[in-house]
Amino acid sequence: MSKSKFILVDSTVLIRLALGEEGVEFATNLFSRAERRSEELVIPSIALYEAIEKVLIALISRETGATRVSDAIKSLKDKTIRAKSYIDLERFVSYFFYLHSTGRIMIYGVQADDIEQSIKIAARYNLPLNDALILAVAEKLRIQKIATFSEELRRISGYQYLPP
Repeated sequence: MSKSKFILVDSTVLIRLALGEEGVEFATNLFSRAERRSEELVIPSIALYEAIEKVLIALISRETGATRVSDAIKSLKDKTIRAKSYIDLERFVSYFFYLHSTGRIMIYGVQADDIEQSIKIAARYNLPLNDALILAVAEKLRIQKIATFSEELRRISGYQYLPP
């Protein structure tokens, strides 16, 4: 299939899907279409990891009331909090691995040249590295549609951003 039909999904969409934040309806709909194979989604491995990390911190914060990332991370030393947080996190992660194992989404393994290119893009467009990495992968895979809630990324022309 042509890669021009793919949608590149960044961590902001995954995080909203997991945490039920604003934009969850879009994210749910996007992944429902992937389940039905009416959309072809690509998730960079680093974007998936970034989402997993942020979801874990959010789960710990909900459990403990921690308001700072450093406090949430310290809470992982507590076996009970760690066990509950990882169980909840596993539910989130298993969904993506199920979709990947059944061919409904592609998890793209980010390579060293992607990271090198993302640093150049970050410098050129004054972007955070995670947003620049999305553009580097989009360029490499020739994907024109990007699902993101990042306002910084959306200011870069030449791509179709979802949701509109």
